[in-house]
Amino acid sequence: MSKKKKYSTQVMKQTRAQVDRNALLRFQQACDLMVGPGHFEKLTILCHKRLLRNRYAAVKLKIRGVGLNDEAGLLYQEIFTEHMNKMTCTTAIGEEMPLTLYLREGLGLIYYVDAMRNEGLYYVNQLVPAFEPYDINGDLITAPLAKLIFLLHRFSIIVSDWSKKLFSYSVKTLVLYTENGETNHVSAELQKLETCTVTFENAAREVMRIGWTDLDGTISYRCIDANRLGFTHPCECFIYIQRHALHRLEERLGIIPGVIHHSIYELFGDQEFDYHQKGEQILLAYRLYEVKLGYLVCDLVDDKIVIRTFLFLTNDGTPESKMLSRLTKLQLLDKEYLGIDTLEGFLSFNIGADERLSALFTEAGCGGLLDLSEIKPYYMADVKEKDPAKLLGYLMAKVEEGVLVEV
Repeated sequence: MSKKKKYSTQVMKQTRAQVDRNALLRFQQACDLMVGPGHFEKLTILCHKRLLRNRYAAVKLKIRGVGLNDEAGLLYQEIFTEHMNKMTCTTAIGEEMPLTLYLREGLGLIYYVDAMRNEGLYYVNQLVPAFEPYDINGDLITAPLAKLIFLLHRFSIIVSDWSKKLFSYSVKTLVLYTENGETNHVSAELQKLETCTVTFENAAREVMRIGWTDLDGTISYRCIDANRLGFTHPCECFIYIQRHALHRLEERLGIIPGVIHHSIYELFGDQEFDYHQKGEQILLAYRLYEVKLGYLVCDLVDDKIVIRTFLFLTNDGTPESKMLSRLTKLQLLDKEYLGIDTLEGFLSFNIGADERLSALFTEAGCGGLLDLSEIKPYYMADVKEKDPAKLLGYLMAKVEEGVLVEV
């Protein structure tokens, strides 16, 4: 054997030994947090070898689907791992344990002790009582899984965008279900929404059936009785949305698409609807974090409820806009000129900081827009502040003189 080859073999052995030492330290850390210090020391060298040989893979996100390249796949995996590393679960002795440690080394210890309980070996008999609380169907197993599923559900809200893809997942490939050390990942997929064609005003339009990922990872679709929305034709209808409506939501709200789209899916759940009839259409009040932001304009066609567009609260055609026009004489072009026909424009004036403006917009039914602190973290653009006094001057000029002033 050449010196170079001999050196390479030695390095590999040293590297393998270091990896094994680090892995055993993680097993010890997991054991100490789960059942207390001193228990891991009861395991023999043979036990260590068995743990190392059967050590499970780290939990990762394996994702595939539409429009996904290697770079995007790695980014999603990094984001998932980063957030998962921040999560903890509570052990039987009340310690906070990293979720990644629990779902790898922790489960490895649980399954090892359970598999060895019938061998009658002294070290196993001493460990079995300590690990008794970790019943495979008990809360100490299901609670960490629930945290992981909550993370995946939040992940779906950030990643999904009805105009492009919807995130779904399965946790059935985790060791928790398979006890197979070679599969310990979350299987995820990006897929397109189902589409079909409907006819509006003698023109064919593509619409998408809205759905979302349930906590079990599968995609579900909303279906409601049209009567509940004020339509006179009674029928069970799935909910669809036009791309035009998605564009208007993005343009007029500027909030992360997944946050908006998930809240619309939730809106069509089992609850009472706040709506107004406008001819054959329905204006369905849309709220995010209990704040009314505007209306989804809905039509009933071919036993489908179709969201045609979105009106921001101050847009022409809403009850609040009509009241605002009566109070201030503002018309469509005025609102476009001022920029208050979008959420960004409304935020820019910091209307809530001015007592007279606050009273005026509250009287018009727009009071909920004055405090958007819970929504601002999901806003995608930097809002450039304007002087609310200029808006007030414009409104007063409209009421008293009917002339435009520079804003």
